[in-house]
Amino acid sequence: MTRPTDPTHTPRRVRASAKELRSGGLFPQLLRIYHDSLARTSGLIVVTITVTAVLGFGYWIVAARAYSAGAVGTAAVSISAMVMANLLSILGVEAALIQRIPSRALGHQWDVTVTSSLLVAGSSGLAAGFLGWRVIVLVLHAASLRNPLYGLALTAGVGLTNCGSVLDSVWVVEQSTQIRLLTNTVMSVVKLPLLLLPIFRSDGAVGIQLSWTVSLVIAVGLGLALLHRRQGYRPRLTGLRREVRSVRGSMAGNYIVTIGAAAPSYVVPILVGTLVSLANTAYFYSAWRVGSFFFVGGLAVSTALFAEQSRNPDRAIQRARQALRLIVPLLVLATAGMAVIGGPFLSAFGPEYRDHALLLLLLLVGTAVPDALNIVYLTTLLVQRRYVQASCFIWSLATAQIVLTLILVRALGIDGAGVAWLLSECLGVLIQAVERVLRGRPRGPQRGSPSHRTAEEGLNDGPAG
Repeated sequence: MTRPTDPTHTPRRVRASAKELRSGGLFPQLLRIYHDSLARTSGLIVVTITVTAVLGFGYWIVAARAYSAGAVGTAAVSISAMVMANLLSILGVEAALIQRIPSRALGHQWDVTVTSSLLVAGSSGLAAGFLGWRVIVLVLHAASLRNPLYGLALTAGVGLTNCGSVLDSVWVVEQSTQIRLLTNTVMSVVKLPLLLLPIFRSDGAVGIQLSWTVSLVIAVGLGLALLHRRQGYRPRLTGLRREVRSVRGSMAGNYIVTIGAAAPSYVVPILVGTLVSLANTAYFYSAWRVGSFFFVGGLAVSTALFAEQSRNPDRAIQRARQALRLIVPLLVLATAGMAVIGGPFLSAFGPEYRDHALLLLLLLVGTAVPDALNIVYLTTLLVQRRYVQASCFIWSLATAQIVLTLILVRALGIDGAGVAWLLSECLGVLIQAVERVLRGRPRGPQRGSPSHRTAEEGLNDGPAG
């Protein structure tokens, strides 16, 4: 899809040409990867996740040394509530924005789309943050959390997290994922010194929450400034109501799918924790946290693929195949490598972790390949606006993961969770195979289909079957 142009607007982003890049002395292979937008975007997303994870680990180490255990525990619950509120209140805005932007002319149309996304995500985040504060006060009964300052920090934190997620989506679809890396890194770095400020430390758990919220203010402010500098973005209020009406069908469809994709990650650990002993729960979490890193690649590729397919829906199937050729060999190598080093790796936690969690870790890592096949298939369904089919697909897998975990953990212990995850992901691959047999080999969007028409026409139709 070729983006319409606005003759009154000139974007301020400047890209280096291939000739200039070659003059910099980069190897031809690196140049080829750099110019492959799918590979470049996926790689930068993986780097972003890795950097923020490492800095986040350091953040909690500093918090543990600077604050009491009670304050750290309370803050951990608060931050978890903020993440959950972000998931529930984002309302599919990120995905709808990625689908919408390629059809919008740079200038007023583009600005209205971004502004409406920020307002919807931010306002719903503020409402979810306030509700989360009231729930936390009722559950934890901590006097410090009744402080209005804490309520303001948590409420604003969720709204700002939602706005940051919207900006991240803009950078992905505009092929400027390096800005996403920059803003996320700035946030993660700024949090560390804020923790040590006396004014924050005196408030305990409230101070930890404040460090997150203040760093979010800085990161979102930086993102908006860069958006203005590179794209000439200005907030636009004219036409907001029409814009929201245009994207509400896409928001609803993507939201249902997003919740279905995230549900097992939250539910399965809780189920395992209630079904096995405390010691086995510790073994489970060690393998779960290590194994989850192997799903980062699939997540990164799917995000980049969604943006690529939204820009060029006629090449959706072709780009999906390219994505699989990119990620599957890497996951196969990673799985083989973990089979070799998994035991010694878990031994770092203690020899009993290797004895009890190695099989579970290998099972979880083994699901990375079928998970990648499923997530690429799901992404293609969303780009084609087949929201009903995408919802049925992801919720079938989520239900299988939860039900099988409940059954198999009782019979096999923590290894049952790995078996359940592997079986449910294989179920998704089987569903794809059956669909291909029943409907024939999938083809690219045909003329007249929702994904061939402009994004505005398709979104006005609402969710498609």
